Amino acid sequence: MTPVSQVVEYLKHENRVYLTHINTPKEVVIAGDPQACRRMIDTLKCDAFRAPADDVLHCDAMASEYHELARLTSLPICSQPDTIFYSAADYKPITLESHAIGHAIAKGLCQPLDFPRLINQVYDNGAKIFVEVGAGSTCSRWIRENLKDKEHVTVSLNKRGSNDHTSIVKALAKLVSHQVSLDLSPLYTQEPENAGQRRSMVKTITLGGSRIKSTILSNTNQEIAETLSSNVLIHKTWEQPQTLPNFEPSEPVTSSNFQSTVLNHENSAKCALNYSLTSTEKLDCGHPNKMPLDNNSCSLELAKKNHNFVPGITLIGLQKNQYQKLSYNTSRITKNHAAFLRNQQESLKQIGNIIQHQVTFSKQLLDSES
Repeated sequence: MTPVSQVVEYLKHENRVYLTHINTPKEVVIAGDPQACRRMIDTLKCDAFRAPADDVLHCDAMASEYHELARLTSLPICSQPDTIFYSAADYKPITLESHAIGHAIAKGLCQPLDFPRLINQVYDNGAKIFVEVGAGSTCSRWIRENLKDKEHVTVSLNKRGSNDHTSIVKALAKLVSHQVSLDLSPLYTQEPENAGQRRSMVKTITLGGSRIKSTILSNTNQEIAETLSSNVLIHKTWEQPQTLPNFEPSEPVTSSNFQSTVLNHENSAKCALNYSLTSTEKLDCGHPNKMPLDNNSCSLELAKKNHNFVPGITLIGLQKNQYQKLSYNTSRITKNHAAFLRNQQESLKQIGNIIQHQVTFSKQLLDSES
C-alpha cells in the first residue's frame, strides 16, 4: 500500500524484485526474492500482505516462455460474438482470431498488469457500467478507486457475506434502476403452453340426487364390490393362557441361618447337576411342577433340602465341562452375595456406633451448658 511512483523509483536499484500488478494508484503487487521484497517493504515503510499464490507471472522472467504460452492459448474459435473484448496486452480491443488471442494472452502474462490504465481506456471508450462476475467484488473496489468521481456504476455478482442468489437479484435490481434493458422473465414461473389442454380430474356431483356410490361406480364395479364385501371373513384366534407352576415360598434367610443356607445351596446345586448328568428318566409332561421343553432347552426343577428351595438346572445336549463351569460360577455368585451381606451388616453396625457417639456427645454438650 504505497504510491506507484515510489515503487517504480525503488525498483531502479533492485534487480531481483518485479512490479507485477498495479491495482490502484496506491496498491501494487511485487514479486521476486523474499529477502529483497522484505528489504523493499522496510525501506518504503508501507503496509504489505503476502499473496496466497507464488506463481511467476506478469514479469520479465516469463519472457522465455512467450512462444509456448502463445501456442497453448491459440485455440479454435467457434463463433464470433458481438461483444468487444479488451486485453491488457495493448490496452485496447483485440481481434477475435485464434492466433491474435493467443499472442495477446502470452504478452499480457509476460508484462506487468496496469489495471487503472485498462479501466480508464474502457471508460474513455464509452463504458459507464461495470459488471464483475468474479468472486469477492475485489475488482469493483479497484474500479471505484480508479474512476473516483467519474460517473460510473459497479455491479458485483458475488459479495462477501451474501449468498449468490441474493447478490444476483440485487445486481439485477441495480441494473434496472439505471435503465438497463434486461429480460427478467426467467425469474418468474412460466405456464406451459398446453396448460389449458389438460384433462380435468374434477367430477361434478349434484347434492340431493342419487347416492355417490352409484354415480362413481359403474354397474359392473358395483357387482364386484358387493361380491368382495360378502366374501370377507373375520377370523379370531384365541390362545389359552399358560398356567405357571405354583412355587411355595422358601424360608426367609436370617443372619443366624445364612451360613448354613449358603452351604445347603451349594450342595443342592451340585446334587441337581449330578442328577441331570446321570438321570435317563423321561420328563412327565403332566407334572404340575415341570414344564416340558425341547431337547436344546432347559427345565427348571425345585429341590427341597433343609426346608430351603434351591433351583436345580437340567441342561440337555451340553458338555460335562460346561456343567462344571456353571456350578463353579453359581458357587462364586453365592459366595460374593454372602460377602456383600456381611459387609452390609458391618456397615450398619458402624452407622449405629456413629449415631451412639453423636447422642453421647450431644448429651455431654447439654450437661456442660446447664
